[in-house]
Amino acid sequence: MNTEQEIIKKQEYIIKVLENRIIQATDTINNQNATISSFSTAYTVAGWLLGILAFISTFAIYLFGIKPSEEAIDNLENTMDGKIIEYFNDKHTEDMKYAINNLESDNVQNQNKGLYYLQLNLYDSIPEDKLYRIVNIAKSNKLNEQQFYALTQYLYYSDSKIVKEYFEYILTSNSYNVSVKNISSNYFTKPSQILEGLETIKNYVINSKDASNDFSDLVRNFIETNNKEAVTFLINDIAIVKAVKEHGESLGMTYDEFRYYLYINHLGGIFEMNELKKTYMYKNFNDKLLENITGTDD
Repeated sequence: MNTEQEIIKKQEYIIKVLENRIIQATDTINNQNATISSFSTAYTVAGWLLGILAFISTFAIYLFGIKPSEEAIDNLENTMDGKIIEYFNDKHTEDMKYAINNLESDNVQNQNKGLYYLQLNLYDSIPEDKLYRIVNIAKSNKLNEQQFYALTQYLYYSDSKIVKEYFEYILTSNSYNVSVKNISSNYFTKPSQILEGLETIKNYVINSKDASNDFSDLVRNFIETNNKEAVTFLINDIAIVKAVKEHGESLGMTYDEFRYYLYINHLGGIFEMNELKKTYMYKNFNDKLLENITGTDD
């Protein structure tokens, strides 16, 4: 009996000890979980803090290091670009002055040097005062025929008022040959001049003492340069056609001579017959003059 009671007591004691140990183990586990959780939170917070610090440090490096360097480089580049542009502008101004001085000299070699520089810089803009000097050189008798022709071709590319007046002077003067006058007539029919230029050409023809020949030179030149717009203007303007016809009749020209001097036979190269029949000149010249223009009257 006593032995059974002792056994029971021992079992109860063992069970109680086990329960106490289980409770202790549970407490330990809970404590460890809490510790791990707190470490996890701490690491998370630390990670965010490190991220923020990394961003701030990167921004600070850009703000106080990289950006000022970029601005300094940009300023340096702008300064260098400005200095380079200023240098070349100054050099171009000096070279242009030197070239014009050479053209104004009486030495043919120096004149050729000046002309060569202008031709190399054909499309560069030129101040009015320098254009004025170049035009005066062209009008003078300093240059030989070849030099004068080359300088006139150079001036062709300028739309300055001074140059426009120069080409008007050439067109109306009797001192220049047909090749030079052709440069002038082409000048007034280039895209930048054609609206006002055609009126200049009209005034030239109707006031000419040799209207039929001047007209024929213009027509031939415009046909050779395939300037159909200019030819169309010439053969449709009432005042021009009247001046040409009256001058031709005053010379007692026959129809064949009319056709030759006016180069009407060339018009077939850029006009179809049905186009030509609609022009004012066709309608106001005898059919006998025009019937062989294209070889057919269909």
